[in-house]
Amino acid sequence: MTSFKKVLTILLGVVYVLTMLSGCGSSGKKTPQTSTTSSSDTTSTEATTTEPAPTAGNPALPLTQEKVTLKVWRPIIPEAAKIIGSYENNEVQKELEKRTGIHIEWISPSTSNNQSFEAFNLMVSSNELPDLIYDNAPSMYPGGAGKAVKDGIYLDVSELTDQYVPNYKYLRETYETFRKDTITDDGIMPGFFQFYKVETEDATNPWGGFFVRQDWLDELGLKVPVTYDDWYATLKAFKEKKNAEAPLFMYHTAIYPSGELLSGYQVGPGFYQVDGKVKFGPLEEGYREYLEMLNKWINEGLISKDFMTNKAPFYNPDANYVATGKSGIFWAASALTGVYKHLSGNEKYALTAIPAPVKNPGDKLYIHGLKGRIGAGVGGMVAVTRACKNTELAAKWINYLYSPDGQLLTNYGIEGTTYIMVEGKPQLTDVILKSEEGNINDATYKWTDPWAMCPDRDLEMSFTEPVHLENYRIWGQNAGNDWVMPMMLSLTEDETGKFNSIMSEINTYVSEMTLQFIIGEKPLSDYDEFVAQLKDMKIDEAIAIQQAALERYNSRK
Repeated sequence: MTSFKKVLTILLGVVYVLTMLSGCGSSGKKTPQTSTTSSSDTTSTEATTTEPAPTAGNPALPLTQEKVTLKVWRPIIPEAAKIIGSYENNEVQKELEKRTGIHIEWISPSTSNNQSFEAFNLMVSSNELPDLIYDNAPSMYPGGAGKAVKDGIYLDVSELTDQYVPNYKYLRETYETFRKDTITDDGIMPGFFQFYKVETEDATNPWGGFFVRQDWLDELGLKVPVTYDDWYATLKAFKEKKNAEAPLFMYHTAIYPSGELLSGYQVGPGFYQVDGKVKFGPLEEGYREYLEMLNKWINEGLISKDFMTNKAPFYNPDANYVATGKSGIFWAASALTGVYKHLSGNEKYALTAIPAPVKNPGDKLYIHGLKGRIGAGVGGMVAVTRACKNTELAAKWINYLYSPDGQLLTNYGIEGTTYIMVEGKPQLTDVILKSEEGNINDATYKWTDPWAMCPDRDLEMSFTEPVHLENYRIWGQNAGNDWVMPMMLSLTEDETGKFNSIMSEINTYVSEMTLQFIIGEKPLSDYDEFVAQLKDMKIDEAIAIQQAALERYNSRK
């Protein structure tokens, strides 16, 4: 049970950061995996492949000779709070104060149970603003970060960037996608965004996906399933020859957040775009085919008839099914596979990662919400509020975080303590690798910055065990995000009101009808009526709004 809690803690951190920092399909910072292998005899490990993000250089330090305090609002995940309490006890923040001369007064609500969102709303409504706010991307502010600027909550940082943040300016001028993602349609720069430089294919691969019981495949003489037909045959064999109660453990909505299982029908679960034209999945024939398939599978006992009542998270399926003989295929985070084997009590229990199914061998998935892109992506952002009295120093402090020295500090910690330089590359020391905190993940909360402005993706990959890297590659081999809508689209105030009004009802209707079609409460012969109802509910107007937003995004300079 101890190992289960440890790995689950890691996954909660992963999912939180992906939620907080989602953008461009490649921006979620993965929490490093905890090693389950024995410690090596070496005193350091090297993070390799890419160079740091390009910059305009290191600023002169300290940034001020006077005593200056900035109030900074930044949520903290429970796992980090257990290690450091608050950010003032983080070694990177202590070192930042020594270098810059700027003291930070941290305001750090917990992310647990949406407490940070509630704290954000209370902070804004009470007009008790700090100097800086670490915000999501897209923003927590109703209507988005651009609206926060128009409402006088955030400052447009265009002039601050030109005058005091040359490292951020350099990134925006160098990477077109990053430039588009960090400005609104009407030219507002609402804050300073995290910059993700992704140069290797491995760094784009998903961290979770489908697994199959390899020991069952071996026993039955079956190959790894590739197509939907293969999956059907495999599930039937698991049902008939292994007496599996629910051969496929299905996520309770039947729609995986990543889009997998459905996307093999070349359709997305919601809005997506093909060659610049916006579509809505439930209107398309592929969505009907998906429901027909699942209806067949549930009628034949390949999916539990009450799957919708099991509310297990998509990344952590119910061990009562996947760690026993009840299910043979399921979606999970790679980090949890060792837990399921432990809980199974079965030495022969073995899992193999498998790509999401497709209609025909060789087909590619064009919609995968966890697949990243080569290039530059955005994460969360730091906003400067109207309450900030010393915007120059606040901007200079932020600039340092993008600098070469700032990147090393926030990603690797303190030179000579948590890393050393070998042939120009940072190598972690045993302060991280064999930490007093108990594992690498906990050590990073204390010795590095979990919200670095230029996260080192290759450092994250270097923490990951080879078995997980191989799983990531398997899930990424036929996955793409060509049709995924840009995360940083922005709607006008008028569009926002109309869109939310339309989609609040449509989303509920689609969710309910999707399940009803699958379990047979509604016959699939009524699907045309379902589509007609969506039309009556003004789905075409919602598509037009998304289309206009996409065209504005593509036209950003």
